[in-house]
Amino acid sequence: MSDYLARDKATARQIWELAKEVINDDENSYLIVDDSIQDKRYSRKIELVKNQYSGAEHGLVNGIGIVNLVHSDGVNFNPIDYRLYAPLQDGKTKNEHFRDMLIAAKKRKRN
Repeated sequence: MSDYLARDKATARQIWELAKEVINDDENSYLIVDDSIQDKRYSRKIELVKNQYSGAEHGLVNGIGIVNLVHSDGVNFNPIDYRLYAPLQDGKTKNEHFRDMLIAAKKRKRN
């Protein structure tokens, strides 16, 4: 997900518009939340870069945090939303971003 976002600069709404056409939502479907760090260890002047833990690196790195929401029917995995983890800018925790994404997904399902 983070590689796709870095390459195509898609907004969360654009991700949903692309994904909704291919989602197979049934009783076996589920949502997956994951956080990842876009490694920016050599960046010195990017505003969203902060020192944070990376599981891939098993330690602290300078990077941009991304919280991803993915829909799966057990076979296909489709990103449906994401949020940048920037607590200094928006004051939100990763769990608050996750909650916001779940609320948005529930609203989309009703429409």
